[in-house]
Parts: sequence; structure tokens; C-alpha cells
Amino acid sequence: MPLITSENPFGFNLKICPSLSNDEIHPKPYQKMNVGRAYCFFSEKTAIAMKIYREFNIDLIVCGPSVIIICRINSLIQDMGSLIPSNSLTNASPEYKIIKDFIDYLDEWHDNAKKNNYNFLTDDTYVFWSKSFTKGHSRNI
Repeated sequence: MPLITSENPFGFNLKICPSLSNDEIHPKPYQKMNVGRAYCFFSEKTAIAMKIYREFNIDLIVCGPSVIIICRINSLIQDMGSLIPSNSLTNASPEYKIIKDFIDYLDEWHDNAKKNNYNFLTDDTYVFWSKSFTKGHSRNI
């Protein structure tokens, strides 16, 4: 919410991420699987806004880890969204390495969460994500 208040949603000022609203940050249950809202939240604009506003908003001073995960997921979204054959995903492409690094990050995150009894991600969800990213490829990408 500090990001939204920094943007002054009811003012007529310029906004860094004008499409970001409270619903993207705190979605209602029926809004959680909305791809458009996820694209909006995990956008480069959101990360930039957080970096800028942390200078002025004390609630955003420690937003560094959030900015990192937003950038990581934004990069993943961009790299998985190739629409033309010349940008297609190949084993030699830089996008392939970014996806592989994200899979490794997800594996490490899952293992650490389980080890510390943090239940942010169910085993079924983890298996789904893991298989989604490696579909058509061996686990040793």
C-alpha cells in the first residue's frame, strides 16, 4: 500500500505506474488468478516506482527484496513471451538461461521454505510450476 499512497491515486499528478491499484497489491480472492493484474504488478514500472519512492516513503525503505523478485519475474514473463520465430527459445539463447536460473531459484526457495517450515507454496503447486517450466525439456536444462 505504501507504493499506492506514494503515487497519490486521487491526485492529478504524473504517476510512474498509473495502472497499478490496490487490487493488484491486495487482490480479492476472485482476482488472484487474473493474468493482467499479475503483468501489471510484476512490471518494470512497479520496480522503478518502488526504487524511486523509497527515497521519500519510509515504508518502502526495505523494499529491495521485493524489487528483486519483481524484476526476476518480469524478466521471466518477457523471456517466455516470444511471439516471432526469430526470437524463439533455444538452448543457446540468453532467455533460456534466465528461465533455467529461475527454475534453480524456485528449487532453492522451495527447499529452504520446507526446511524452515514455511508453507508459502504447497507441494502440488511447486510440482505444477516445476513441470510447467521444464515441459518438453529434461530437468537438467
